[in-house]
Amino acid sequence: MNISFKELRLRNFKNHRDLTVPLGAVTRITGQNGEGKSTIGEAITWALYGTDPLGNMLNKDLSPEPRNYEYDRVEVSLLLSVDGQQILFTRWIENGDTKYYINDVPVKATAYKDFVDSLIDKNLFLSLFSPGYFFSQKWEEQRALLLKNVQNPTAKEVLGHLPKPQADKLGELLKKSLLEDLDAKHRDNKTRKDRELIAARASAKTLQEQLDLAKPLTESELIELNKQLVDIDAKFKKQTDKREQDRENELLEQKLRSELERIKDRANAIASEHRLLGEQIRQIIDNPPNDICSVCQQPLIGEARELSILSATEKMADTTQQRAALGDTHKQLTKEYDAITIKLAEIPLPDHDPDEFRLLQETRQHIVDQIRSSESKERLAQSVNEAKAKEKETEASFKESVFILDAIKAYLAKEAEIMAEKVQGLFQTLTLQLFQENKGDGERKPYFEIHLNGKPYRKLSRGEQYTAGMELIEVLSKQYNVVAPIFLDNAESYTGAIRVMGQAIICRAVSGELFKITEG
Repeated sequence: MNISFKELRLRNFKNHRDLTVPLGAVTRITGQNGEGKSTIGEAITWALYGTDPLGNMLNKDLSPEPRNYEYDRVEVSLLLSVDGQQILFTRWIENGDTKYYINDVPVKATAYKDFVDSLIDKNLFLSLFSPGYFFSQKWEEQRALLLKNVQNPTAKEVLGHLPKPQADKLGELLKKSLLEDLDAKHRDNKTRKDRELIAARASAKTLQEQLDLAKPLTESELIELNKQLVDIDAKFKKQTDKREQDRENELLEQKLRSELERIKDRANAIASEHRLLGEQIRQIIDNPPNDICSVCQQPLIGEARELSILSATEKMADTTQQRAALGDTHKQLTKEYDAITIKLAEIPLPDHDPDEFRLLQETRQHIVDQIRSSESKERLAQSVNEAKAKEKETEASFKESVFILDAIKAYLAKEAEIMAEKVQGLFQTLTLQLFQENKGDGERKPYFEIHLNGKPYRKLSRGEQYTAGMELIEVLSKQYNVVAPIFLDNAESYTGAIRVMGQAIICRAVSGELFKITEG
């Protein structure tokens, strides 16, 4: 792909009110500082991407709108050619709105962006256009852009450099699995088997110690122990029965005491109600029927007086009857209370001895252990053999994963070395660091940094940075088969030869000289 610029037109772009720049093979822009030389490069990338040559968005504080004179709109038009096809890109800002045109046809922002991106990748174009852009990106982006078109070495090529045992093992495994999957699988297996191996060794050691301590009993010793066991079981059963009976008695006592509390509460309530009714009877006795009408205050006579006496008599009888019933209920509750109290007294005290029960348990367990130890001597020996076999199997799996991981590590190191040689072969003066070793395990991790004469880019002088940028542009141009214009700003800082494959726009500050554009 060949990209070339034909003409750039600026209107009210920063300090350029109206400027047309014809762009040939080499365009030289000279003048004093602050006269707008760098603005030419900014106008080109703003027209395409809305950024400066280093990818910074030209908005807010970096907006290209003039601040020292009145204007109607900011406008940049860039006529370029892509493999002979001419395209006119126009971007402008008017009343705070940005508008876009392709070949003088208005389009939306997304369509404009998509069209520009369809011509060439933004990062690639800016890396070819500006010697400093590539180095302004994150190292991951730099690495990806540079390695995108570099062919990775084949597995056969890498395995050919490894020791035969590692090459044979990995070669067989890579027929069925990806290297990343093998690495994840055996890292996990190594971690698990490491833990399992510790447990297996501890288990085998414990079982062996038990086997060493175990000794068979004579027939007479075994008979005596079984006899003791029968005797202890009988005592144990007797103690267990006592414990169960004591538990039942305890539950019965709890139930009876709960019943006593219920009866007591009920009796107290009845006694209280009984006293209340007695008080009502005394009030009836102390206050005989009234012979005076409570309404008209006239003496009651005849039927009215008889009704008053009858009401008082009925109330007296009813209250007396209720009080007698309560008295009977209270007597019945008292009988129930006394009967339960007798039952409580008849409950026997706990009869089992906790200390004796515990001692029987311990003695029985000791005898059982002795018998089992004697009887399981053969089974214990078998368990020891099984534990040792498990330990051996686990250790073999652990060592295999360690071997495979070491082989993968060697594979990746050799792959990185071959890859670095391929990429390094693209450069003449620059050296590249594509990987970085972990301090802990020495494992190589992807990394990227460019050096010139042993110094990293960030420590280079302005002129050295130009040298690095120019060589990088040449490499990228060949890698991607793209020839694009290059914009060299502050070229006075660079004293080396300027070799470009396409157009060059060279800006140089010259003290005392007015802004000037020349071709050639």
